[in-house]
Amino acid sequence: MRTNELQRLERQLPAAAAQIARDVRTGASLSEAIGRSASSADGLLAQDLSRVTSAVSRGVSLHTALEGWRRARGSSAVDLFVAACRFSHRHGGHTAPALEGVATALSDRLEVADECHALTAQARLSAVVLAALPIVGAIGFSALDPQVGRLLLTTPAGWACLVIGGCLDLAGLLVVRRMVGSVVR
Repeated sequence: MRTNELQRLERQLPAAAAQIARDVRTGASLSEAIGRSASSADGLLAQDLSRVTSAVSRGVSLHTALEGWRRARGSSAVDLFVAACRFSHRHGGHTAPALEGVATALSDRLEVADECHALTAQARLSAVVLAALPIVGAIGFSALDPQVGRLLLTTPAGWACLVIGGCLDLAGLLVVRRMVGSVVR
């Protein structure tokens, strides 16, 4: 399950990757750039980058420190960031372009997720309205004609209607939730 803190970290990661790429372009080592980014970040990302920097300063290799962070977070965004850092650091590639690519990819991923969330808002609202409509209708008709309310609440046929209607409402909500969830993931 994704926590709000992890989502916040993933939203901050593209800017951190771009900042680290800029620092590397200006001549800083990757571990120095990560340390600088840790001081300008906040929340979980600052803690994680500080841990990586701290581990490196204690003599742990950057590769090992980044791998530890990747395993601890279990986030595809962190996986991508760490893969770019490790690959370019270990194999002598150009780190800055790799991190810029990661920043762009992560930003694009966030934009697509936000767009999906916005586009599915109407379906989510429709599901709530459709679920509430029978309840509001039953209350409204009962207010207009008290016999309707007595029929629904005091007879076996009324109870059956309420139970069946409630089950169908719940089924409809679950179907819409599943459809919307498959789009957002």
